[in-house]
Amino acid sequence: MMQHDARDTSPVVECPPHTAQEMHGKRTCSVSGSTLPVCDLDPTTRQLLEENEDMLYRINVLARELEAAKGEAQDLRATVAEKNKELEAVREKLEGANMTAWDASGRVINYKAECERLNAENKTLTENYQKVCSELEQRTEGIRQDMERLRVDSARKSMAQSVEQFCSEVLSVFSSVYLIVTTLERCAVDVANRERALENVQKELSTLRRYTDSVRRIRVDENGRVNDVLSAACKKERIQSPGDALILIRWMVAEGLLSGMRAVERNLQSLASLLASGSEATGGNGENASCSLAAGAVNRLFKRPSK
Repeated sequence: MMQHDARDTSPVVECPPHTAQEMHGKRTCSVSGSTLPVCDLDPTTRQLLEENEDMLYRINVLARELEAAKGEAQDLRATVAEKNKELEAVREKLEGANMTAWDASGRVINYKAECERLNAENKTLTENYQKVCSELEQRTEGIRQDMERLRVDSARKSMAQSVEQFCSEVLSVFSSVYLIVTTLERCAVDVANRERALENVQKELSTLRRYTDSVRRIRVDENGRVNDVLSAACKKERIQSPGDALILIRWMVAEGLLSGMRAVERNLQSLASLLASGSEATGGNGENASCSLAAGAVNRLFKRPSK
């Protein structure tokens, strides 16, 4: 009796039999299309049964797909095995065929040995190429360093040559200036002997004019850069090279000498005029006046200005 009660209260117990019409009216289908139990079930149990039925359907579908995939995999394995056999057969044919041959002279050529020899030669050539490249890089670096040293040495030599040329030009200018200065120091006229005074003045005037031409040649620049250098010097710009400095020095020396020599030349001309006019005058008073005037002119000419 107790067992009967427990069976009646179970949620999965089979329902009492019904009529055929009632059974047909209560028949339902799951998602998979299978028929669910016709007994009355609570919603939770019915949902679980439907989900279980759906899972079974999916498992069956996947199982069929798995079997199909296994068949395809088996076919692929068979195909791969067949292709491997064909590949091995081709390899055997290639290894056996044309392994050796004969050249035009009848010498037997072993292709495999020849290939190995060529590979070894190629490896040797590659190593030699790398060595040559390394040596070339080292030599190139050495040449670059040598060129850098030569460039520095060339710059030093060029500077030394410029300084040497500058000093040589200065000495040349000094020689000319020294000669002209010593000549100017001799431009003094002795008026004690009136007969030779005019002759001496004219002689010194001729000498002075000759040296004036020499001084003008000192300031001449072969490249015509005098005006550019003077313009830069007037603007207080930087001297670009020792050659420009030499041009400027030569110009200053020449202009200083020319200024003094032109003044001396004018004074000698005035003195010659005075002596010439004095020699034409008659009487002692005229002669004494001319001598005094000439002596005063000479004194003014060679009198050093006070510092």
